[in-house]
Amino acid sequence: MSDGKLMVAKSLDQSTDGGAALSPDGKRLAYAVNGTVRIIELDAALFQ
Repeated sequence: MSDGKLMVAKSLDQSTDGGAALSPDGKRLAYAVNGTVRIIELDAALFQ
């Protein structure tokens, strides 16, 4: 599995809203909105 972003996006059900997945390194969150997968970068400082 070369790219974390690709792996996360493939783990979502792109046909429904509300799906979400965290990347293996914990730095990206992917979620589905209106059938579109969006990826946001997470700031580790938010979780300390």
